[in-house]
Amino acid sequence: MRDEEGVELRLLDCGSLKAGAPTTDYLLVSLCSMLRRKSLASGLERDPVLGVGLAWAKTANPQAQEQAFRASVQWAQAHHSIRLDPQLFVTALTPGNHELEQTLVDLLEQTRRNSEQTILEQVSDHLIADLASANWQRFCAEHRLLERAAARRLKALGWSFFATAR
Repeated sequence: MRDEEGVELRLLDCGSLKAGAPTTDYLLVSLCSMLRRKSLASGLERDPVLGVGLAWAKTANPQAQEQAFRASVQWAQAHHSIRLDPQLFVTALTPGNHELEQTLVDLLEQTRRNSEQTILEQVSDHLIADLASANWQRFCAEHRLLERAAARRLKALGWSFFATAR
């Protein structure tokens, strides 16, 4: 997201099974490290990460997060985020390096594919929405899946859907 204050990458946790603090910290630290490596490889000497925003309340030891992120941390934000130096988007980082550009595009595409909801997350959202009347046939119809195919995909993740009548 870009505004007058700068550029912010937001980590949106869209499923009903939210990632815990350690997982979120791991993702944000990894993204910060990747951005710093890219910046160094492109010849920029300043740190592209201006700060990190976390959606939860300040921990008992906030210095641990600041040390892990190597950036200032703002607590109780609307979204987990990484604030970036807006000058990164003004300067061409890798002019003429088409292989690196393609590698980054492929990495973004892989990240997008890996962040799509699994069938387990979709079923969980379906159950949470209306537990009393959760129905396997309706779930399959809403998601345009054959019941057998959906059951196989769910079973491949180690789960199954059994609705019992009262």
